[in-house]
Amino acid sequence: MNRRTFFAHLPIDSYTADDQRRVRLAYWLSKSAHRPQSRDDGERYFEHPRAVTLLLVEYGFTDADTICAGLLHDAVEDTFTPPEVYAVLVGRTVWEWVQTLSKSLPSWDPITGKVFGYSKRKPEEYFAGISQLPPQARAIKCCDRLHNLSTCGEWESSRKRRYVDETRQWILPIAIATDARLHAALLSRVSALQTELDAAQSPPSSP
Repeated sequence: MNRRTFFAHLPIDSYTADDQRRVRLAYWLSKSAHRPQSRDDGERYFEHPRAVTLLLVEYGFTDADTICAGLLHDAVEDTFTPPEVYAVLVGRTVWEWVQTLSKSLPSWDPITGKVFGYSKRKPEEYFAGISQLPPQARAIKCCDRLHNLSTCGEWESSRKRRYVDETRQWILPIAIATDARLHAALLSRVSALQTELDAAQSPPSSP
């Protein structure tokens, strides 16, 4: 997929000129910030936030703030972009959502803008914060997890199990309060992975 194909999925003509500008900048910033990174299967990392954003569109979350935050949802915790850049380029609402969606928050020099470390949130704090976001922002986390669970084929079993357990405990309750279709999709994917893991763990039957 290229940039033109991605933007063809958005209701771009319904956005204000400022919203169009912000969405274009979010796309550019996400692609640039994640450029050095790749996913476990070797695919460039940018394909993940772009795929998550397309899932948001599929489930009907198409406002400009949500599209921007979907594209940038991993940029705070996974890149060294100075945090104030987000608020300046795409708006404070997007910046606040992306901060809340980030498991790790940066410490940065307010003079130079250099990020020099990250602190990880406890799960209770992290997911409690997400549960307080508006539905369209909560949907970003749900789509993020749905895409991860749909592309985890090469992961080790222990990692898959950890994601399944975390999804059951924390994300499914957020999903059911956000969108019934998203909840159903996540539940289906979790159940399929659970079946796969249980089958792999079962001892072989005797001849």
